[in-house]
Amino acid sequence: GMIALFIYTKVDLWNGIVGAIFNYTCYYSVGLAVYNLAPVSPMDCAKVLAVVLPSNKYYQFLQYEKMIQMMFLLLLFLGTFSGIFGTITNFVINLLGKILFIL
Repeated sequence: GMIALFIYTKVDLWNGIVGAIFNYTCYYSVGLAVYNLAPVSPMDCAKVLAVVLPSNKYYQFLQYEKMIQMMFLLLLFLGTFSGIFGTITNFVINLLGKILFIL
């Protein structure tokens, strides 16, 4: 995402299909990174819970793992999380843009 944002900002591609490709590549790459931070079982952050939570709470989480996964997917498909994930994604892209302009 950072490489696509760098190419998008440094090369004058504002009006064209190539600029749109780099713009969407950046947005979707950062969006997938934000999505993978959700503490639901197929994502990467669910494994972090094993380290962070006490063992009895983690095993309690594992008992309801499939139910949490189904509820998360249902809410995701209904669009409940679109505002939350969109806000976090835009924040990360703006932060990366500020870092690129400093560099």
